[in-house]
Amino acid sequence: MVPGLSEGAGLQDDFLYTWNAGVQGILAASYNSVLQERLEWEDGLRVQTGKKRHEDLQAQMTTMRNKLAFDLTRLCLPPGPSSLRSADFSEADGDVQKEPLWLVVESMCKREAEKEKTSGDQGGSKTSSKKLALAATLASGDAMQLQLTKLNMDKSRREVAECWDEFWTFYRENSLQIHEVQRIAELASASPRLKSSPRLKGKQAVRKRIEQEDEFLKERRSESLRWTDQRKELASRGTEHTEHTAHTEQEEQSDQMDDVVLPVQEESEDEEEVVESSADFAEEMKEEDSEEDEEDVSRQTSQAPEKSPSSHRGSVWQRPQMSVASKKDLRRGAQGPMHNLMQLGVLPSLVSQDNQKAAVRCYKGYRDVRRRHQLMEDMPPPPPPPSQPGSKNQERQAKARKGLALSRLPQLTPRAEKAESQPVPVSARARVRSRKAMLEAEEEQKAEEPLKAVRELSDQPSRNWSESMHQLIKALEWRHRAQGSKVEPSGILTTREAVGDPPMLFHRPWSRGKGPQEPSDKSDGYLSPLQRYAKVCLKSGVTPQPELVSYLGQLPPKLDFRGRGYSDEDVLTLAASLPYSEGLEAVDFGENNRLTDLSVCGLLRALNERHTSQLRSVHLDNCSDLSHGTISLFTKLIKTSMLELQVLDLSGILIGKAQYPPLAEAIESHPRLHDVGLAKTGLGFSDGPLAPTVIASLVSNLQIQSLELAYNHFDAATFEVLGKGVAESVHLKYLGLGSTAASPDQRGALSPMNSLLEVLAGDKHLRSLNISNNALDGYAAIMMEYAFQKHPSIQKINVSSNPLGSDGLRSMLRLLADDGCPELDQIQFEDTGGDAHNLTMGLFDLDPSGSYSIDMSHPGQRSLVRLLLTKVSELGGLKSSYIRNATWAQEKEESSYSVDSVRMKKGLWQVPTHGFLNFEVNFHEYFLRDEQDFKAFPSAVVERMYRKRKLTMERTRKVLAVCVKVMSSSDKLASILLEGLGKDFLVTAEQLTALSHGKETAHAMSVLLPCLAGPPLIHRAALQTKHVSDLMALEKGGQHLMSLNLENPTDHYELNMENMADRCAAQRLMLLNRWQAHIWKQNKLIDNSQAGNGKCFRNTQLDARHFVWKPEEWRMFHSGELVFDYVPLCRPQKGTEALSEEVWHETLEELKRALGTHRRKNELDEADENGMSHEQVTWVLKAISSRVWIRCHQLRSLLCVFLDRDDRASVLTVWFMRCIDWPINNKVCEAKFSQQAWLELVNRLGYLNLFPYFQPELSSHNLDLVSHEQRRVLHVLVRLSNAEHISNIKKPKVDWNGPQAHPEFVPFTAGIPLSWENFDAINTQGNVELSYACSMENVKLKTRRRLAATVGGWGNLPDDQATLASSINFWATLESVPEEVVKVIVFMIRNYSSINSAFGKLNGDGDNSLNHKEFVSNLQRVGCCRSKKVKEQMTGFVLQDSQALESYDEHDSVQYEQLSSVYRFLDSSNDGEISRKEFDALERIWKELHQSMYEFKKDMETCYGTLSSAYETADEDGSDALSFEEFTILVQATRFDGPIKQIFLFMDMNGDDEIQKYEFELLNDYAEDPPLGLD
Repeated sequence: MVPGLSEGAGLQDDFLYTWNAGVQGILAASYNSVLQERLEWEDGLRVQTGKKRHEDLQAQMTTMRNKLAFDLTRLCLPPGPSSLRSADFSEADGDVQKEPLWLVVESMCKREAEKEKTSGDQGGSKTSSKKLALAATLASGDAMQLQLTKLNMDKSRREVAECWDEFWTFYRENSLQIHEVQRIAELASASPRLKSSPRLKGKQAVRKRIEQEDEFLKERRSESLRWTDQRKELASRGTEHTEHTAHTEQEEQSDQMDDVVLPVQEESEDEEEVVESSADFAEEMKEEDSEEDEEDVSRQTSQAPEKSPSSHRGSVWQRPQMSVASKKDLRRGAQGPMHNLMQLGVLPSLVSQDNQKAAVRCYKGYRDVRRRHQLMEDMPPPPPPPSQPGSKNQERQAKARKGLALSRLPQLTPRAEKAESQPVPVSARARVRSRKAMLEAEEEQKAEEPLKAVRELSDQPSRNWSESMHQLIKALEWRHRAQGSKVEPSGILTTREAVGDPPMLFHRPWSRGKGPQEPSDKSDGYLSPLQRYAKVCLKSGVTPQPELVSYLGQLPPKLDFRGRGYSDEDVLTLAASLPYSEGLEAVDFGENNRLTDLSVCGLLRALNERHTSQLRSVHLDNCSDLSHGTISLFTKLIKTSMLELQVLDLSGILIGKAQYPPLAEAIESHPRLHDVGLAKTGLGFSDGPLAPTVIASLVSNLQIQSLELAYNHFDAATFEVLGKGVAESVHLKYLGLGSTAASPDQRGALSPMNSLLEVLAGDKHLRSLNISNNALDGYAAIMMEYAFQKHPSIQKINVSSNPLGSDGLRSMLRLLADDGCPELDQIQFEDTGGDAHNLTMGLFDLDPSGSYSIDMSHPGQRSLVRLLLTKVSELGGLKSSYIRNATWAQEKEESSYSVDSVRMKKGLWQVPTHGFLNFEVNFHEYFLRDEQDFKAFPSAVVERMYRKRKLTMERTRKVLAVCVKVMSSSDKLASILLEGLGKDFLVTAEQLTALSHGKETAHAMSVLLPCLAGPPLIHRAALQTKHVSDLMALEKGGQHLMSLNLENPTDHYELNMENMADRCAAQRLMLLNRWQAHIWKQNKLIDNSQAGNGKCFRNTQLDARHFVWKPEEWRMFHSGELVFDYVPLCRPQKGTEALSEEVWHETLEELKRALGTHRRKNELDEADENGMSHEQVTWVLKAISSRVWIRCHQLRSLLCVFLDRDDRASVLTVWFMRCIDWPINNKVCEAKFSQQAWLELVNRLGYLNLFPYFQPELSSHNLDLVSHEQRRVLHVLVRLSNAEHISNIKKPKVDWNGPQAHPEFVPFTAGIPLSWENFDAINTQGNVELSYACSMENVKLKTRRRLAATVGGWGNLPDDQATLASSINFWATLESVPEEVVKVIVFMIRNYSSINSAFGKLNGDGDNSLNHKEFVSNLQRVGCCRSKKVKEQMTGFVLQDSQALESYDEHDSVQYEQLSSVYRFLDSSNDGEISRKEFDALERIWKELHQSMYEFKKDMETCYGTLSSAYETADEDGSDALSFEEFTILVQATRFDGPIKQIFLFMDMNGDDEIQKYEFELLNDYAEDPPLGLD
């Protein structure tokens, strides 16, 4: 907004006066006040910069133009009724207390952009999303919502901090214990090497080393205790520290634990045997503390951290690395930690041992996801090495075996029983001698305890067994069944094929809980899920995941780890840590493409054992490595146990042909499943009827509410099955079909999805539809418009990435704004470019009247017919009153088709599906239903007709939806949408501001100009601009519309149909044509159009090609350059008065002052300080012509103001229909143009419109009989000749093959055929030439008036013949007069001062008639037209009689022939005598010559100041004489367009073909008192 310019500034009083006076075509002047203020504001900038821009000059010229229009209106017109007031403009602003619409739209666009940014950030963390949400909350300014958000964040931070405290505490404690065991084992294993050293004494060295390690362990224990105390102290400090800790933990969570990793200790290859030999001892030490079986921890060792990671983020932690032993195991083909978990019983065996995949984590950094993925895929596990009984390798494997100690029980031999009853004592000396032996003894003693327990089982019945014994037996049985483990005499663990699943109660061997019941006291050995997770991570070497820690600590109802990049070991550790307690409702592992069937099937089985009763949602979408194992398991589970499942998303998983039908059947029969995602599953890519069968099964489940099938491959048959199912479903709310249509085989072929779109009209329950990227064209958009135009629940449609084109987007925009679908407020159509074809064929244009041929085999064109039937049904009445002459052509037969008998079934009009439907659309009665007042102003009638077909947006929801869509779109898309609005809608002031806010204002306003009704909205549009250049661009883009004067639209138009303002101007002209043609027909007037089609459009060219509308066609083009001349059918009404001579004289003076030096058109044609351009003055004249009526002589004086012939042609074009006496005295204006220029005007404006009905004499005609209009002119001449005198048509001749370049005319030997009095009998081929001449005694004014009224439409002419005769000013054009006739007239004026005096002199006998002898001899005697040149001495103006007698020669044949020719010219009745009325024909010629000399003198004085100056300028050679060539150059310099040769002949007094200066100055005497009066 420009500073200092108030938005509430009203319209200027001058404009209000002008508009209310009825002046049309000045919409551009409605923002004159805005333009003036902008110029004043930018004056300072111009002063500072010293630059004057071209736009500023144009703006100054525009303000001058507007001021001239206001001044002339006040001068010519009285005040009119106050149809427009300043209050109307202030009301357009709306309620000032209400929040502006543009501000609401802008805020909604921002929210949509933030939402799209958040949803589009797939790789972002949850923390970033929360930060965006918090930023949005802060921006909203809602204090209560902000406080609630902070409380939720504090609570979340505290919960996360508590989870991490518990996890790391347990992790550290177990890490220290394992470290102690490993160190002791290392020391014990090191004793042999120490003993062999010669420098060490065995016992002392061992004791010293043991003491050192004891001190080290004590320090570690004290550090652990200090950490425990510090944690308790921190926990007791209150919320402040908790919030800080939670914040720290949340940051660590968002950073994905970049710095927090597991501490490990590498082992050398030399110590590999020591580690393996001490594995059993370390395992038994762990069993003593927790009474649970654990994995072997020899591959990774840990050191206690100094500080908690949750309290100090900067702690340095060693990244996990694979130990040397683990690397060596990997080289040997070890199965990895996940295999150990399954052997431990922590996880069931998911696949057979032969098909197990290695899940060894062998990466260095946490973020090295890609390397982990490659390691998982590129290192398939090799088969285990063969082992021979009794071999060293077998013995080595027995020592390194990891898993439950219970699985390694030896056989119960008698020796073992004896050893059980009598344990081997260990002497003190042995313990002192070898610490290793002591540790081994303790290990053997602990290993014998389970054997003793088993021995006791055989002594008592099973009913007396404790629960622990039952669990032990079940574990052994499960181990035997599931993994094929059995105890061989050799002690080697063998395997066989797994059968059955593990019992639920023995999923975690270290837990002593009673099934799913959790003991209240942890002293019983119960571990929380978080502690289990810590223990599993510690033993398996899996890096703990922050999200899993948070979940296991809080146990929310939703297990959501979407897009975390988890691998199989992560999911398996989670499955090992899941609690028995139910409460898990949703599982979401989507977008984890590293997961395989190994982990997912295990997780599903774990969920199936404990959580199926409450599990409602499972998401595994975009886990691309999953395959048939997961699908088969899912199919089984949803059939059997997951009966409460409601949401299932398997998108992105390739489902095979064998798995899809069972899965679809399971989904079909599921009782509660309502949300199914099967996108990108490969459905339809295989041959055969798989896709239709699967789709039929899916849609048969009527409980499904959401069905996602994107990125599959469907053909037309599949879509047809889907469409029928959707139409029958009553619960389906969402249907996702993005990128599902099979590619068409040929370019331009239809998308197979059309089969679905056509039947969607039967659905009434869908709320969201995604059909993006399916090669849908504009016809598909039309089908959707028809399907959803009355849909009660649709809310969102996504048609992005489809080549809809401009027609399709326009259809979608109409649908979005349609109140018939009240819930629809969002349509996504990004990237919807396409070819701009007129697919609708104009059926939904402003006036669709015309002929159509519809291919009913095309589904899109069938939808056009259905949509048309819906539209005409809403208009009321029979459909046949709008759709006429319908025929149905099928193959070779064509029969009539009754549109009234078409019925609707399931939302579809039952129209034919093959053949061609031909019909005509006629909206004539609809447009003219309430427009029978023939005296109404055309502009008001057209405005009402225009509003009938325009759509409006009244509901706030629809307004916001459309405005938000336009404002949030790209510039290219927004431009297309604005064009759609301009074609179909009307907008209010608020909507205009909202739609143009933030866009390129000038372009947006130009596009929206057709939507604006009235000057207040135009003024509002101007206020949206920022600079003068924007206003100039707005005026340039909408000049044809804003300068359109429907009261007098006669003009030449060059319109770009792709420009919205130009197209709207053409449409309004077509509506005006329809209304005026209706009035013309009601008055029983003859069609005087150029082609006989009732159109006011003449010489129409579309892209430089001739075009003619058919009579029933009223449609306007959508593209191309349309050039035409428009002449309306409006005529002055009876009693219309012309403007007074005084007012008209003042008007002409104002125009002359406005033109200044530009009365003569210069090369640049730009305004300067001296005057305005001709175009601007013409614009003003066109504007005020809507309420001003003049006479022909006034129009001629107006023509004389413009010296350029093109300007005069433009002025005549605008004003000739405003002359109330045009058919009577139009020759007065014709004489101002050359014959060639007048013929051009006749062709432009119409032969019948410029026909001289009352003065056809001395007129020549060259008529093309192909043209309807020119045949009408010939018919008028024939009728006039038959009424007045049969011989009035002179010299008729015809070229029956014409018109052609070389015509071959043949005279009518018998005259014009009598049959041509009937118009239909006139030939429609040929070229006729003739002239018309009538004696004044034979003139029939009544006949001429009747022809002028019935053919020309001039019904305002007076009925009284006397009054009519008195209004005729007989005139002649000099170019049609022979030269000898002009010579006679010049001679008579020189010698007799007037034509009447000359007749008296020549008529010696006083009988008021001249025969040939009297006329010729008397003129010969006075020397008229003599061939012998004599020196004439001038005495006054009359040649002396003595000189005349001396020059008389009765034998001068040339003189005699010329005078005889003049006699024949005057004897129009061919009766051998010249009557007084016939002689008065010379008076007509003299009046034109007299008037032309007066106008020539005025032009000379205007251009050169005086006649003397003009003469001196023309006499370049200084000969004191002007030849005709020099005279012509002088006239051309002034651009005078008139009878130059005749004026030269008159000024050449002595007849020497030269003009002396005294002869030139005689114009001052002869040019006084012109016949038409002084201007």
